[in-house]
Amino acid sequence: MAKTAQTIISIRRTGDGKVSTEFARPVRVLVWTGLVLALAYLVAGVIVAISRDYFAGLGSADGVFSALGEILVWPLVLLGVDITLR
Repeated sequence: MAKTAQTIISIRRTGDGKVSTEFARPVRVLVWTGLVLALAYLVAGVIVAISRDYFAGLGSADGVFSALGEILVWPLVLLGVDITLR
């Protein structure tokens, strides 16, 4: 039998027809935690891109895509991988 969202999150209706929000707070906390971690990851990527002068070549499409790639894969850049588009 396939599980639905209701059985995974355990949403239940109370006797008066209202939906129980017993698990709403933990889901909300997980979403906010994910957003904060994603923002921190992107900020770190911007800092690495600034320190490696990837924003200097923003005059061309290659420079823009190189900077975006740098921001997204900044841990690889710190390990020495060159992501500059040629």
